[in-house]
Amino acid sequence: MGSSLYWPALGYATLHTLEFTALGLAGSLLLGLVLALMKVGKWAPVRWVAIVYTELLKNTPLLVVLYIIYFGLPSIGIIFDRLIAGSLALTVCYAAYLSEIFRAGLQGVPNGQREAGYAVGLSTFAVYWNIILPQAFRLSLAATGNMVVDVLKTTSLISVIGGAELLTSAENITAANFEPMKVYLIVGGIYFAFCFPLSRLVVWYETRLKAGKNRQRSRRRLEAELREIGAVA
Repeated sequence: MGSSLYWPALGYATLHTLEFTALGLAGSLLLGLVLALMKVGKWAPVRWVAIVYTELLKNTPLLVVLYIIYFGLPSIGIIFDRLIAGSLALTVCYAAYLSEIFRAGLQGVPNGQREAGYAVGLSTFAVYWNIILPQAFRLSLAATGNMVVDVLKTTSLISVIGGAELLTSAENITAANFEPMKVYLIVGGIYFAFCFPLSRLVVWYETRLKAGKNRQRSRRRLEAELREIGAVA
């Protein structure tokens, strides 16, 4: 069987893979941000809930979470289809990692900017929305980009519940045509075609971010030297 005959099935599976990635990523970004805000909040019980959630999910394999959601929950009457179960597993697991990234970004914004916002009469919501979150997003973007690549690759685990993503499709094609080397090389190439540009984009952004920080440090150093010799006010 020619490899060209694989493409209808693999094309459909690629769309399913991207669907799992988009839903899982959207959910984990939202839940991760909520957890990060809980961690930097003033109420200790709320902080501990977020911390316990993060540690629990960071140290539990995604495959176990997937089995619990898809095979375990039906025993108590909660049933999800494959798309929802796979996306939910990605969401609850990657939210734990993203919450740490967002927490670091939030804490990376100088406290003086928060205080300045309150000083001009902004509400807490306005301070976070207009001052804290935009800067935290910028600080977190490179690490978040790595998580996007990781989520895309991890969708392959959803094959254990027959999620119709790339690896499931490859297993079905191999079972029918007994050409595992060719099929899995094609699937690997598809993953690479998506992951490599994303990973290079992350590297480019990290390089640009470091260059911007170096320019800022050089400018501050030059200004300090000029002040010492009285060249600037």
